[in-house]
Amino acid sequence: MWRDLWIIAASCVLLVGCTPCRPGETLGCSCEDGSIGFQMCSADGRSFDECVCASCGDGVCSGETCSSCSRDCGACTRCGDGVCSAGESCSGCATDCGSCPGPSCGDGVCSSPETCASCSGDCGPCAGRCAGRAPTSRTPCRTVDPFTVTVSERLYSFWGTEPRFVCEYLSVEASRVMTACGQALPRNASYCPGDVSISYDIDYLRELQAQTGVFSAVAFYAHEWGHLNQHVAGLLGSGSTKPIELHADCQMGVFMAHEELAGLLGGMDVMGTFQRFCVLGDPSASPWFAPGAHGTCCERTEAVRRGYTRARSLLSTDAICAPPLQVLLNDMCSDILVGGIPVC
Repeated sequence: MWRDLWIIAASCVLLVGCTPCRPGETLGCSCEDGSIGFQMCSADGRSFDECVCASCGDGVCSGETCSSCSRDCGACTRCGDGVCSAGESCSGCATDCGSCPGPSCGDGVCSSPETCASCSGDCGPCAGRCAGRAPTSRTPCRTVDPFTVTVSERLYSFWGTEPRFVCEYLSVEASRVMTACGQALPRNASYCPGDVSISYDIDYLRELQAQTGVFSAVAFYAHEWGHLNQHVAGLLGSGSTKPIELHADCQMGVFMAHEELAGLLGGMDVMGTFQRFCVLGDPSASPWFAPGAHGTCCERTEAVRRGYTRARSLLSTDAICAPPLQVLLNDMCSDILVGGIPVC
């Protein structure tokens, strides 16, 4: 092999335009102290320059490591040496830094598994079923706008459930918003069981209001509240999403009936909401247990219709609060999880 390389190099000298290296190309070389330096190909490409070695002890960690020159780069640290050094933490090296503290009642943060019942100091007092509670927000979320505060209070008053926080963001800010379930999406809304939050693109909600009426935006948000209800009731599982999404649509229909009976929306609002959920349907039919599916136009509007018509017959016009959550879910929407929506 080496003989072949010598022949190639010797031939290269005889050929015009042939160079043993490319100008600017670097090659590793050995330094006297055993460290690795580098040499660069000359501008004419005929040879490599002299080996350039970093100088241990010059106060600059360049081309060196903690192993080859601790004077410049500092002592090497490793997890398990009994010292919580820079770069180590309780999450990365509990052996040296100790275990990370868990949630503590009284630390000012309502962290799982704390609740209003177990730690009212962090989570606030448990409110009555009909008491309105404004949602909260946190960075990098925007301050929740008054429209969403009002809608959240109506949903809380009706269902008796609430998220730990609500995150509002603009379409252009979606890439910076992270929940326990991942990055937020533009033109979307989502419920995250990991941190019990609802996140939504306020630009998209305003677009819905302009296109199909105010309540279509309310319905879009109320659908995510339906997932919160599923979480509270122990119905939110993993796997197929289509039954879960249609079940949330049905809950939205229940809430829409309640708001209509309360005199807060009219027939055009109801029609606009049915139209919006049709537009949001999957473009084509999919198997009932297909992952990621939400349902076609027909399936989604039928799910909304079931919740809407059943609620109108169950709720009285003077109803301030709904029956217990589990009763509503069982009486009005449970069959969607079990039997599905007939093909239409």
